[in-house]
Amino acid sequence: MRTVSYVLLCIQAAILVIPTFFGLVMGVNALATTLAGNLQSADVLPGLMYLCMLGLLMVGWYMLSQRLFNGPYALRKVSRLWWLAAGLGALLSLIGCILLPTQSLFASFSMAVYGVPTFVHLALETWVWPPNNPLQPSGSDKRLAAGEEI
Repeated sequence: MRTVSYVLLCIQAAILVIPTFFGLVMGVNALATTLAGNLQSADVLPGLMYLCMLGLLMVGWYMLSQRLFNGPYALRKVSRLWWLAAGLGALLSLIGCILLPTQSLFASFSMAVYGVPTFVHLALETWVWPPNNPLQPSGSDKRLAAGEEI
């Protein structure tokens, strides 16, 4: 079952590349416009939304990379602030996706909704169905289970 979960997380990571790249490009565009002095007041809000979306996706990438590279025990060691930020981002992106029309300036924020299934997957794997086979954990899993830092 852990192998299926790992493969699903890898697929979710591949899907998350698209909104992350989009948020990065749009955020850098907003920053470049600001630095060039061509910032229009209408560009401020969309730029902030793209940067916020990118920040939320980066939180998701951090948590996803902890799980993929350090094993199933790793997310139990992640600070609760990371979990809070990821949960708040998932909630805000769902609200943005459901309530905001696609023509709205805030609709770009809903691109972060692609990270919601990954967040739910990680939360379920970490807190609802935690690893229960400590007989054969990998080397990094043994150290994390013992409370050591990697």
